[in-house]
Amino acid sequence: MIGLAAVPAAAAPQVDASAMHVAQATASADRSGNIAAADVEVKVAADELEKARRRLDAGRQPSDQDRVNQLKGGGPMTDAYHLRVQALQQDVAKAQARLDRALAARKALDN
Repeated sequence: MIGLAAVPAAAAPQVDASAMHVAQATASADRSGNIAAADVEVKVAADELEKARRRLDAGRQPSDQDRVNQLKGGGPMTDAYHLRVQALQQDVAKAQARLDRALAARKALDN
């Protein structure tokens, strides 16, 4: 086995430069991969928010069963209707929070 003393002194800076180049290339690839992953998360979160908003819009449309005494076009809404809309609003809020986190994470990678 050859010890470090056997390596010429002039070769050591090249080894360090090569190692630094490899480390920089790896860091660059990691950063590019992180940016790509963050971009995907933003897209997925935005799509989920849009779907949650569409479900909320659809869920707000009352049916005959959503009214107390089933009065068509009138009468108060049932508790089930209000619970459904509330749950859909919570889904929208969660999707918005996910998108906000994804956008913040993506923005942090630009710095």
